[in-house]
Amino acid sequence: MIMKLSSKSCPNVASLTRAFSNLSVVRDISKAPKRPPTAFANYVKEELAGTADRKVPIKEYMVELGQKWKLLDDSKKQPYLSKYDKDNAKYKQEMEAFKAKLGPEGLREYINKKHEAKQAKQEKALKKLHRAQRDPNMPKRPMTSFFVFCKEFRAENASKLPEKITEQSQYLSKLWKEMSESQKQRYIDEYNTAKEKYTRDMDNYNKSNHN
Repeated sequence: MIMKLSSKSCPNVASLTRAFSNLSVVRDISKAPKRPPTAFANYVKEELAGTADRKVPIKEYMVELGQKWKLLDDSKKQPYLSKYDKDNAKYKQEMEAFKAKLGPEGLREYINKKHEAKQAKQEKALKKLHRAQRDPNMPKRPMTSFFVFCKEFRAENASKLPEKITEQSQYLSKLWKEMSESQKQRYIDEYNTAKEKYTRDMDNYNKSNHN
């Protein structure tokens, strides 16, 4: 005779069912609440939305946006900071509810999964770093047009620069921001030429390493 188990006949059935249900949620970390974008990330998103026709490469433009953010007045930063604070408060509430739903066993599983994912990401980054450090023949990434400008300006106008590195960066960023597109163009061209060479060199490097 086969007995049909129920939560009444076996109190552990209900708890086990809940535990397995919680663990199934944990196995997919993507179901956890997502951290909100930082104030700077929201600023970048807004800036990118209005520059679809930009000529500057995205990587270089991100460097430029970083410098612009540093120079931005606190009053202009405040809307982005306020949005982040509001979104972060909501995230914390959702995260607490998510953890409470998991229960002790589910929470341990979730923490382990997060740790494994973080460790895998770090290992991947370390492998990439070690590969670059291990092989001196690997082509070096070219400087962005902004850094080409900085290098040239420092070489030709060292006496005009502030003593502190942070102040130098702010000063150079301000100069770059005030330059017209035509003034920036030769630095952009230099970067694009160097980038094309880097791409070719990397292709040859990868081919030689796979042979």
